[in-house]
Amino acid sequence: MRSRLYLNFWLQPIKSDPAMRYISCRITVEGEGFCEISTGYKIDPKYWHKGRMKETGYREGYMKDRATVINRELALMENRLRDIHYELEKKGEVYAAIDIKQIYKGTGISKKQRYGILEVVDMLIREKFEKIDQTRQNPEGICRETHRTYLNRRDNFELFLKTVYKQKDLNVHQLPEDLGFAFKDYLLHKHYNYQSKKTGIGADAAAKHLSVLFQALQLAKRRRIISEIVVEAVTVSKKSYQNQVKVFLEENERQQLEATVFSDPSLQYVADCFIFAYYSGGLAYTEQFNLNRDEHLVTAVDGKTWMRIVRQKTERHKKLPVSVPLLPQALDILDKYKDHPRCKNGKALPVPSNVEYNRQLKVIAQICGIKKNLTTHVARKTFTTICAENEIPIEQTAAMLGDDIKVVQRHYLSITDRMKLKSMDKIATRLAAGS
Repeated sequence: MRSRLYLNFWLQPIKSDPAMRYISCRITVEGEGFCEISTGYKIDPKYWHKGRMKETGYREGYMKDRATVINRELALMENRLRDIHYELEKKGEVYAAIDIKQIYKGTGISKKQRYGILEVVDMLIREKFEKIDQTRQNPEGICRETHRTYLNRRDNFELFLKTVYKQKDLNVHQLPEDLGFAFKDYLLHKHYNYQSKKTGIGADAAAKHLSVLFQALQLAKRRRIISEIVVEAVTVSKKSYQNQVKVFLEENERQQLEATVFSDPSLQYVADCFIFAYYSGGLAYTEQFNLNRDEHLVTAVDGKTWMRIVRQKTERHKKLPVSVPLLPQALDILDKYKDHPRCKNGKALPVPSNVEYNRQLKVIAQICGIKKNLTTHVARKTFTTICAENEIPIEQTAAMLGDDIKVVQRHYLSITDRMKLKSMDKIATRLAAGS
């Protein structure tokens, strides 16, 4: 985004010599304010032409030769300042008026004044995650997965700047007021346009991207890099979870999946990991990937195997382990992969990367004739549905999921036809008994 340069030579009073004036140059970069630089010359103000910003030297015998020298030096200074401005624009540098002054004086660009917004985002990420250690968490409980998510949002913001503004970065002092609206429009309608059948990210993801941008602007204000935030606040209308269709596997779909034997070993163990997830408390991907036999599987007093694991994401259960007694279907899968080559050092299941996991689930759904968009998160909703169909109290389901009851009701719970049928059968029985 090109910034215009304005130069203005003007006379500055001299306290020690009221009859004379210093010639100063005011450098103004559009949107940034201005700074001043001394030319090193002083003159009698009556010989100064304000409109032309030159010394006349024609009256009362004033030396014309000296006026010519001064005017030539002012012209040279103006040309040099404009050359500096041109070079900065040509290189795509993030700069301010003070930077042009510093380069002219030979001291380089002022670091404080040349911060770009992307640079401030990097500063925010370093501040948030500098204390992450080998335990995968920092003292505030932020894990490395969250760190990677922030880095991904940062990269998407950089791609936005290159796509929309054709620049690597924008001067944090010269941000357009509609930057937030432009970023929102890009995320919802233009991001991922290079992929087929996809023209943007969801509203929830867009809101989280915008949150990083405004967190960075708040950081810049706290550190006095900027005096105020000029970018207008933006809100994204999120989807209503009450009306959103929740994807889960029906009983017949689960039976079809569990009965299918896959010729590809990678598909088979992904399918088994997915089945284990919805029979073991709806494990999220992170917990399933990190599940360890030695650390998380215990034998209770009654001789049954329990899984005790600390949920990474849920604030309520951040420090308290979630305990789930394992069903026979889950135990069979654990026994099946006990000696698997990918299950070393106590690793319970051969869980692949999240991208590979979700990609393989799409293939599995196609083979099994399941016309649903399977992801690792579907297992969590399927477990909730299994509990509801078997009349498990919502409080116990929430405890096994490691989530709040309201979250379970809004995000995971679905009322199935089987549940409706059971309820109507009860009503019919009671009506029959009453009559």
